[in-house]
Amino acid sequence: MASFEWLTLGSVMVTVILAIAPWAGMVHARLAVLTAQVASLEGKLEKLLRAYEEGLPRSAVWEARLASVERQLAELAHRLDP
Repeated sequence: MASFEWLTLGSVMVTVILAIAPWAGMVHARLAVLTAQVASLEGKLEKLLRAYEEGLPRSAVWEARLASVERQLAELAHRLDP
């Protein structure tokens, strides 16, 4: 290839790169924001899971208490029914 053809090819490549660069930068920025949000979401989900797991024993205690009260109310209702 002649030097003119190399120069034309190089010019076309530079033009394409300069045309695509702003779009690629925009995509890169959006992906960076998305990645940061996913990392933040992961931390929030882990915190929520820990809080849920810590609350399970308390929930079991309250369920047992509720069942006890329901049994007592059923016994009272049975006694009061003629």
